[in-house]
Amino acid sequence: MTLSTEKPPSQIPGGTQDIFYATPAPVPLPMMVRAEGIYMWDEDGREYIDASSGPMVSAIGHGNESVIEAMADQARQLDYAYSRVARNGPNLELAERLSRMAGPGFERVSFTSGGSEAIDSALKFLRQYAVATGQSSRKRIISLMPSYHGATIGTLAIGGN
Repeated sequence: MTLSTEKPPSQIPGGTQDIFYATPAPVPLPMMVRAEGIYMWDEDGREYIDASSGPMVSAIGHGNESVIEAMADQARQLDYAYSRVARNGPNLELAERLSRMAGPGFERVSFTSGGSEAIDSALKFLRQYAVATGQSSRKRIISLMPSYHGATIGTLAIGGN
């Protein structure tokens, strides 16, 4: 597909709102070009408060220098070690800290790459627990409709999307 340079960037297809949904948004969504802290700016210079950061991964604010530096420091030392074939100290330390903060009964930690995967993993843990405890007939999940729990097929299904 060749992108037309005659259209402003906000009207060029791209992103889930333009490609995957059956009908376009009734009002064109703003084209964000930068962000800092809780604020975002669109291509026309309008300032917005990013109220969607919770489900979208920026709850700590955009451009948080201490987080950026911590990520860069870790990436320089070891950016990734697949948990099925290796262990690494920072993961073990974080798991211990989280389980200590959670308190008794929460001694195990399972890391995921994001919210959708976390909820998908929780669904698998629920099913595994039911089968392991002889309750394999338990197959129902209670959720709010509509609600948003992630973008995987499983997480979309439990929220009625």
